[in-house]
Amino acid sequence: MLVEDRGNARPRGVMAQPRVSMTDLGVGRQALERLRQATSDIVDVTPAVASEEFRSTTTDTHLTTGLLIESRFSPARFDRTPAHVARSGIDHYQVVMYLDGETEFAAGRRVARLRRGDVVLIDVAQPNRTLMAAGRSGAVHVMSLVLPRLLLAPLLGAPDSVSASLLSRDSPAGRLVGQRLLSLRREGARLTDSDAAAAVDGVAGLVAEAVGPGREAELAVARAGRSALLATIKSHIEKDLLSEAVAVPALCRRFGLSRATLYRLFEPEGGLAHYIQERRLHRAFMRLISPAGRPARLIDLAVDHHFSSDNTFIRAFRRHFGLTPGEARELAIGRASADGHDATAGRFGFEADARAWIGRRAPN
Repeated sequence: MLVEDRGNARPRGVMAQPRVSMTDLGVGRQALERLRQATSDIVDVTPAVASEEFRSTTTDTHLTTGLLIESRFSPARFDRTPAHVARSGIDHYQVVMYLDGETEFAAGRRVARLRRGDVVLIDVAQPNRTLMAAGRSGAVHVMSLVLPRLLLAPLLGAPDSVSASLLSRDSPAGRLVGQRLLSLRREGARLTDSDAAAAVDGVAGLVAEAVGPGREAELAVARAGRSALLATIKSHIEKDLLSEAVAVPALCRRFGLSRATLYRLFEPEGGLAHYIQERRLHRAFMRLISPAGRPARLIDLAVDHHFSSDNTFIRAFRRHFGLTPGEARELAIGRASADGHDATAGRFGFEADARAWIGRRAPN
C-alpha cells in the first residue's frame, strides 16, 4: 500500500524533535472520505467492507532519513495507476511488513502474496495494486519504512526492477529485516537523530543484500525491458519532435512513468532535455541544407524547433556541429553549384553526405 507523502526528513545533525504523531480518521463513511482526500493524488481506495464500517488509524515515527508508518485499517484495495505516478511525483521505496492480515501486491507482471510476518519492497515510482484481507483482529495491520530513493537505489543492482520483491518470514533475510523493523517501532521514538539515521541505513543495507543475490537472469530481462521501453519512447519523440507531446508531463502520462523514472531512462543519453534538443538540432540541420528549407529565416527555423531565439539556436547549432547554421547553408549551396546540380538534385549531393555525417553523430 502507498500512504501519503509526509515531507522531507531532517538533517542528521539536528537535535531530535518529537518523533511520533498519530492520526485517527475515525469510523464510518467520514473516515473513508478523509482517507480518500488525503491520498487522492497517490492511490484510489476501494473498501472491502461497508463504508459505515470503515476505520483507519496511523502512527508516524520520524527517523531522520526515513519515516516509519504503522497503520491499522479496514480491508481495502489500493490502486496506484500510471496517472497517479505521473501526477504525484513521489519517488521513494517502501519496506512493508504485514503484522496482521493477508495481502496480494502486484507491480507489472510481478505478484507477491504476503502473510503475517512477510516483508515486501515497493517502488512507489511505479504503478501497483494492493489487495488486503483482514486478519484475526478483523483489520489490516501493516508497518512501512519509507526510504528516499537516493538512500536505497545506489545499493541495488537494478533499482527500477525490485518492486514486489518478497522477503518471506520463512527466510533468514526476511526474519532479520522484520526484526529490525520491529526494533525501530519499539525504540525509534527514543533514538537521537544520528542513531535513527544509522538504524535506517542498516535496514536499507539489509534489504539491498536480500533482494540482490541470485537475480542475474531476472535483472537481464529487466534491462532488456528498459531498453525496449527506451526505444519506444525515442520513436514517439521522433514522431512528435516539434510538438508538445514530447514535454515531460505528456511523456509521463503517455508511458505511465514518474518524472524520476523517465529522467533515469535518459541518463545514458545525457538527459532527456539534452536528447530532445539534439534530435531537434539534427532535424533543423536537415531542413537547413535541403533545397526546400534553404530560404527559411534563421529566426523561423529557431522558433519552429523550440529555441527561444535565433542566437540561442546558433550557439547550440555551432556547439553541436562545429559550424553555424549560415555556414552549413552556404556549404550546401556551394556544393550543389560546384556539382552542377539544380535545386532538386542538390539533395543527392551535399545533403546525402550530410546525412551520412550527422548519422555518425546521432545517438544509438
